[in-house]
Amino acid sequence: MNLVIRPQADSDIDTAFDYLKQDNPKIAIDFLNAVEHNFSLIKQNPKIGSCKYEGLFPVKGLRFFKTGKFPWLIFYFYNHPTIDIVRILHSTRDLPAALSTSTNL
Repeated sequence: MNLVIRPQADSDIDTAFDYLKQDNPKIAIDFLNAVEHNFSLIKQNPKIGSCKYEGLFPVKGLRFFKTGKFPWLIFYFYNHPTIDIVRILHSTRDLPAALSTSTNL
């Protein structure tokens, strides 16, 4: 299984890490570890994520998976054999608005 992390998702990870690091560097490292762990889970079972937001967009197949104990969601597409990680967004954001402005959906 190929895992591709799109530039916007990579930027999302950096932004979340920087935010968490301000208050607690250990929590920021734990967040990165949780993201890596969940990438591994998604690679093992690409259909693990929910399709809840799929119907909001013209592009079919959008899935998301929660980042463990952290309130960030990993948004991805699965087209065998590739998993495209497109965004990692905090769950309190206006998700439809954030996703609709993403350039790689």
